[in-house]
Amino acid sequence: MNKNILCILSLLITVIIFFIFEKNVISKISFNYNKKEFLISDITNFNWDYVKLYIINSDFQKIVFYYKGKIVFEELIELDGEGNVLPQYLFDSDLENIEYYECDYKNGKMQLLKKEKSHFFDGYFYYYKPINCRPKLL
Repeated sequence: MNKNILCILSLLITVIIFFIFEKNVISKISFNYNKKEFLISDITNFNWDYVKLYIINSDFQKIVFYYKGKIVFEELIELDGEGNVLPQYLFDSDLENIEYYECDYKNGKMQLLKKEKSHFFDGYFYYYKPINCRPKLL
């Protein structure tokens, strides 16, 4: 009986830690919009080698972090129940036909391009431009 309770408690703690970890990444990115430019590595609290910042979100991917060739964190575009895009941070580019930018841990940066009020929801969209990153064409 005690082993079952201990296993359930351990599983519950693991799930809670996972959601706290995930929210930390989201909140750090969302609240760094005042900075002109910042290292992507400064807003993460886990190991990664490179990240893909998606401009074209055909698969609803927004940001994917890789470590030793495996995905360690992935975030999708946030939608409401009807499929409308909710206020959040997104990525944009001055270049045409860019699917995503690939940024390495050491040099990858972001810069706030603009902040737009949502027309349908309470909140803002924060558009960031990748800096020192390699563009990948469509």
